[in-house]
Amino acid sequence: YVETESKILASSVKHSFTLTHPSSLDHILSQHDRVLLLGDAGMGKTTFERFCLLQVLISPGTAAFLPSADRVIPIFIPLKAVDNSQPQPIMRYLATCIPFFSGVRGKQRLRSLAITHALFLCLDGYDEISFSRGDQNFVREELEVILAVPTYRAAEHQDIPLAGCRIWMSSRREFFDANPVYSFRNGVRVVSLQLMGVGNSRMRLINRIFDRYKRYNEQSASLLDAEYFLGWLDSSPDDELISLSHSPLFLTVFCYIYATQASRLRTH
Repeated sequence: YVETESKILASSVKHSFTLTHPSSLDHILSQHDRVLLLGDAGMGKTTFERFCLLQVLISPGTAAFLPSADRVIPIFIPLKAVDNSQPQPIMRYLATCIPFFSGVRGKQRLRSLAITHALFLCLDGYDEISFSRGDQNFVREELEVILAVPTYRAAEHQDIPLAGCRIWMSSRREFFDANPVYSFRNGVRVVSLQLMGVGNSRMRLINRIFDRYKRYNEQSASLLDAEYFLGWLDSSPDDELISLSHSPLFLTVFCYIYATQASRLRTH
């Protein structure tokens, strides 16, 4: 993992601006309960969410993106695995796919944690949800209820009030614009964050990937040089190739292809 460049798109911010320093991003995230992560495919939305969840699990004290008083249980939900063919798909996923919340006792745990705002839900890949009943989007309908403002409107519809919990969701921007969740666009404690790619962190990412190859294949150690590789990429006449190298996913693929070919041919 390396930090990505980000742009704030929230309506609560007068002018959108680019964030390049991790502490600035942590400060913004700590002030908002609902975060919408937008970005093209391969820009690191899922990796960013997983990195943040691992911080909470492994070393809660270092999770600067949460208020210091927060003690939360992080839950990662891949929305592509959620059954979107019936109402309340997210709640059904929690009850059936996470043993800790299954059965009567599990529901009591979930309700207790929700009431005390101790849940941190990461809903990954809104753009990857399935549609099996025409164009009806039960995930969107449920989110509008969960995040209803004022919160008592949500309580009218369900006995597990998630409105006060920290909820993040990721999506490709064009899909979200076509299937908006309006509760993610309104309110003071809502922020939209667009991930812009690794930018100036490309060298760090290349070094980390190459270091892994060097550990497992000593013969390739002298063939893998991040500075040389990045210079070779940036000198390419193909502008699209250079643009793709700012995507952490595609840059990782480029590194893999180069490392395997260099090792096989034993040359730069």
